[in-house]
Amino acid sequence: MTGTIPLRGYAALFCVRGNARINDHLPYIVQAGAFHISAAATPLIFAHDRAFQYASTGRKTLRMWQDRRGLAFEADVPLTDHGMALLMGIRSGSYDQVSVEFVGETVSYSVLNGERVKVVESATVGEISVCPEGACEATAIWFAH
Repeated sequence: MTGTIPLRGYAALFCVRGNARINDHLPYIVQAGAFHISAAATPLIFAHDRAFQYASTGRKTLRMWQDRRGLAFEADVPLTDHGMALLMGIRSGSYDQVSVEFVGETVSYSVLNGERVKVVESATVGEISVCPEGACEATAIWFAH
């Protein structure tokens, strides 16, 4: 089978609490407009594993932008065996969240609803990863058509 299937989604949402407790073990929020979209080839991968790469800004099969809600993207996933497995997982609801790698982030700290949180003020997008469970439960991925 040849061709691609377009997917859309949000890899991060602005001002929405993320559950990831990485590095400093604090939940986080991302400020509006925080992302720098690098000229480097940024991949769309599965579960933060670069062995499973489905699209890339370098190949022009991944497009990213920021809107009022967050970091949006559109990807053309190839109809290969690995691509079909990803698409079937998305269709079944098994892979319904997305995560983004923050590279070189600038952060501050604040209190949100009585809880200390990390505030991502700026960061470069290192990767977008389709996940069974993302750091921010409100992220989403869907079929473009």
